Amino acid sequence: HMGSGDFDKAKSMIERLRKANLQVNTPLSNIWLHYAEARYSYQTADYKGLRNSLRKWRVFEAQVSNEQLAGFYRWYKAALCLYEQDKICVEQYFADVGQDKSTYQTNIDKNKGYLRFIVQAHLFLGDIPAAQQSFRHFAEVIIKKVQTQQTSGKVLGVAKLHVDILALEANLAKAEQQRYQSMAMIALIILLIASVIYFIFVRPYLRKMATDPLTGLLNERAALQAIKHIVKPIRGKTNALALFDVNDFTKVNSQFGHMAGELSLKSVANCLKQVTRERDIVGRVGADQFVVCLKNIEDATAKAFFERIQSVLETTEFSNGVGEEINIDSSMSMYISPDDFHDIGEVLRDIRDSLKKAYTEKTQHNTRPSHY
Repeated sequence: HMGSGDFDKAKSMIERLRKANLQVNTPLSNIWLHYAEARYSYQTADYKGLRNSLRKWRVFEAQVSNEQLAGFYRWYKAALCLYEQDKICVEQYFADVGQDKSTYQTNIDKNKGYLRFIVQAHLFLGDIPAAQQSFRHFAEVIIKKVQTQQTSGKVLGVAKLHVDILALEANLAKAEQQRYQSMAMIALIILLIASVIYFIFVRPYLRKMATDPLTGLLNERAALQAIKHIVKPIRGKTNALALFDVNDFTKVNSQFGHMAGELSLKSVANCLKQVTRERDIVGRVGADQFVVCLKNIEDATAKAFFERIQSVLETTEFSNGVGEEINIDSSMSMYISPDDFHDIGEVLRDIRDSLKKAYTEKTQHNTRPSHY
């Protein structure tokens, strides 16, 4: 199912495998389960799920001697290292692969997903010559598969011509067919190479340029650009956005260190990812501020949605690394409009001023002596 791209069915089958493994529960059956989970997570870019699957897989890996499964474990572990930008781990993977002479390594060198990973890993390490060599190998594998398919189609076509029409007509048709096949193959190879270049180099670069490296959300520039391009909603509906401010970010930084401060921002980002929808625009627009934008939605629904997010944030907590759980204190300000957001810069400034004023008043009220 994963090979055909049907990830919904693949997930369903993994659940069936999980239930069956409860009855079997051998080291090998557990590895099969965690391999399936890891492969699913990797192909769907769920790196949190990949990390969890590898952690469980590692428990049983030493108990089973299987070079294929061991090879997949090393690959997925290295893919996680690449995602986490762990240079030492990726370098160690290449060192291990250089000594691997197993049949697994011979076979995996023809796998499109694996070859794509190798190119990306070399680029991450800054080894451009190795990346170029890996890319040429990747292109050769793809082109060879295309040529094989084209050749098979041509043989079948020629056989049918010899059966159906006279020899002269068959030769003319064959020549014409070969000409079109050559043109189609050239166009296909050019398109394929262009697609490979885009998916390996251009799209990851654009995505990286638009992503906040700490939280994985859109950065301020990308978020505001996306919001600015929202069109005017239909009659009876609105466009709505809310700004969420982590009030105690500075306090957490000074009291527990910058790592704890970063954890608080990541906790807020993870919360927003979980409660928002794919079509919503979610981004980090300041050191301790996040924006959520809803398009073409009813006024009451937007307000209820934002209030639900704020309610979830109020119950969000994270560990400071020494066993202490810290609650996140946040403020929210909403802006709902029956128009587009072409003036998002001004809107964001007004919302920030409103949040700042409200927080100042709240602080002064909390520190003012009580009178009875």
